[in-house]
Amino acid sequence: MASYKAERLAQQFFKDPGIARRFLADREAVFDEYGVPEHEREAMREGTPQALARIQLHPILCIHFLMGIDPGVQRMLNGEIVDWLEENPHG
Repeated sequence: MASYKAERLAQQFFKDPGIARRFLADREAVFDEYGVPEHEREAMREGTPQALARIQLHPILCIHFLMGIDPGVQRMLNGEIVDWLEENPHG
């Protein structure tokens, strides 16, 4: 299961639109601010559903995170990514 710190950061992408701008401008500063462990930072830097599943980030938080780092994901949410995350909860 992902750490509370990684989950809290991912949740902020849904709650605070400004976090996405800050994250895209300086990921390391945001990681430091939230205290995200290095092995989880690596997955979040990669930013793929597979990488997020490897750290066992909750599927809903994966969606929040992916929507924050790539606005195109919002248009892609036709159920495909949700199905993939449900079928592969741990990568």
